[in-house]
Amino acid sequence: MVAISRHTHWASGILPYAMRVRINGTERDVPEAITLLHLLQERGLDPRMVVVEYNFEIIPRERYGEITLREGDNLEIVQMVAGG
Repeated sequence: MVAISRHTHWASGILPYAMRVRINGTERDVPEAITLLHLLQERGLDPRMVVVEYNFEIIPRERYGEITLREGDNLEIVQMVAGG
């Protein structure tokens, strides 16, 4: 039997992936107790330039740091782009 490690690099260190969430229709492993704000920052997204639907509810930007993700959560992240 082969042991499978659920550790991988996450930003500045190695953290255990403790849960799975769905981001824009794709299942992703994320660290336990990560906030929505931290997830956006780790993905290189400016929180001022995205709209997030969290479990089918649009979340105001000022609440991004208050929401801790949980196993099975569903996120849709839409990034705004400038242009004409």
